[in-house]
Amino acid sequence: MALLLAAFVTGCATTSSLRYMAEGDADFGIDPASYTPTFSYRLLEAGVRLSGYKKIYAGNVETLKARAEKFNKNKPPVPPQKIYRRFDVMETTVNNSPCFFIMPKQNVRTDSAVFFLYGGGFMLNIDFFHWNVIERIVDELSVPVCVPMYPIYPETDPAAIIGVINGAFSQLCALFPEARITALGDSSGAYLLLSLCHYLLAEDAARLPGQLICVSPAQTIAIDGTTLAEMKAIDKKDPVISIAILENLSAIFNLNDSDINWFSAPMYGDFSRFPPIIVFSGTHEIFYPLMRPFVERVRSQGTAITLYTGLRMPHVWPYMPLASESKYALGVILEIIDGNAAQTET
Repeated sequence: MALLLAAFVTGCATTSSLRYMAEGDADFGIDPASYTPTFSYRLLEAGVRLSGYKKIYAGNVETLKARAEKFNKNKPPVPPQKIYRRFDVMETTVNNSPCFFIMPKQNVRTDSAVFFLYGGGFMLNIDFFHWNVIERIVDELSVPVCVPMYPIYPETDPAAIIGVINGAFSQLCALFPEARITALGDSSGAYLLLSLCHYLLAEDAARLPGQLICVSPAQTIAIDGTTLAEMKAIDKKDPVISIAILENLSAIFNLNDSDINWFSAPMYGDFSRFPPIIVFSGTHEIFYPLMRPFVERVRSQGTAITLYTGLRMPHVWPYMPLASESKYALGVILEIIDGNAAQTET
């Protein structure tokens, strides 16, 4: 116990002055290869590896289906009791799917709101760490958060998914018409945020989110050979997502390179009318090699985009508990959401 405590204290002391992540396209300011994550992160990573979470997406398609079904049995798509105790929770439905509006019991802000799409590879229900992030947003910023439970496998298809999230977004706009909306999503949730904006623009929708925060956005098709090789090289370093996800999800949802559209490959297409995009991605997640080309593609079309890179961080690291790097990144996300309310609608 004494050695563990000493290691914890040492880890905190020696890393407190280091940059946890790099912003923008400049050099990191520190050699990523020599960066040592905090002890709290190393402890977290060890726990994630021991949990076997990465194996959910490994193996063949049938194995993934079975593991996802087992995982979801213990993760009902409803808020935990602490959310009901601490906040006001209003439930609506969109195309028979539940949608939850989480709000503070008093002094609800009407100048800002969050549209929250959780990740899980279109296979897994919302998890505890998503609810922890939602709790932080409502508690610290006093803004309402809309959380739609969009269809996941096997009940889903692109039209069903977009119908639910578009309907939920419309409800949020109607409930808080003066609010600047930050759309926040992780992994497949970030994928869906991009898909939603492509869809809204194609439909000439009257309103878009004020900004997008995409945490570890994912995409499984339209990946060139060089980028795929880089992703495979990172696979052993990523404790969260297996490279097998590329083939498994593409097979399950019948996605292929011959049909590049707003849903199948949302990192492509027309971004010229998109709201500002903020991306968080870790150098130790398999999707990281997709980020730089995505940022360059968006920026070349005149849309503002900022990339925050987590040094040696894995998939969805800003949402993870315990780690100092995660707490820091989530703090930045909260600042971005809060700052969105101060901007003037155009």
